[in-house]
This record gives sequence, structure tokens and C-alpha cells, in this order.
Amino acid sequence: MDTSATGVGRKVTVPLIPKVVTDLAGTRERRNLTETDIVNRAISLYEFLDEEAASGAEIVLRRRDGSSYLIGWL
Repeated sequence: MDTSATGVGRKVTVPLIPKVVTDLAGTRERRNLTETDIVNRAISLYEFLDEEAASGAEIVLRRRDGSSYLIGWL
């Protein structure tokens, strides 16, 4: 099926572990997004971070208090 004209993408069914179910619910409450939006954003974010790490970038998290730490990436 050609999805370019309809804007509908590929449908995937994935069983989620209990922690991810809880995390998904928390994100839905905080951000008022659909599960589809959250999963799409999560996959795009993962791809971005993975590409950056593969190209040699370091991924650093900086907190509001100014502290920061390197995030290990697989």
C-alpha cells in the first residue's frame, strides 16, 4: 500500500514490558499526547541520538542546576 498520498504510515504491533507501559502513561499525562505521537517521537529521537553517537558525538545531559553528565549510549 502506498502511504505517501494518505499520510498513513506503517502499523506495528509491539508488546510492551510493564515499566514501558507505566512510562508511556506518565508521558501521556505530562504531555497530553497520544500513544502514537509518543512512540513516533521516541523512535525519531532514538534514531537521531544513535546517528549522533555513531558519528562520534558525546551525548551530555545538563540539569537546571548546571550539573551535567555523559550519557552512555549502546
